[in-house]
Amino acid sequence: MSSRLMSLIAGLGHRTETYSIDEAFADPVSKWAHQLREKSGWQKAVVALANKNAHILWAVFVRGRAFDAHHVSVKPGAAMTVPGAAAG
Repeated sequence: MSSRLMSLIAGLGHRTETYSIDEAFADPVSKWAHQLREKSGWQKAVVALANKNAHILWAVFVRGRAFDAHHVSVKPGAAMTVPGAAAG
């Protein structure tokens, strides 16, 4: 390997940036992964996150739309209900 590549790899473990917990887990996917790691362990969380990322990439490529971390899916044919709304 080149010395430049080796220095880049060596530098990966010495990052100086610091983040608060709120910044690190601000998006829903990160929150989900963190909760899963706490519940099931980091090894299962890594596999689950890789699977989730593969599904996200597939959906982005198939639908041709940008990823929206705040998207809420609805089953086809299911009516969306608004909390507090009276049924007619």
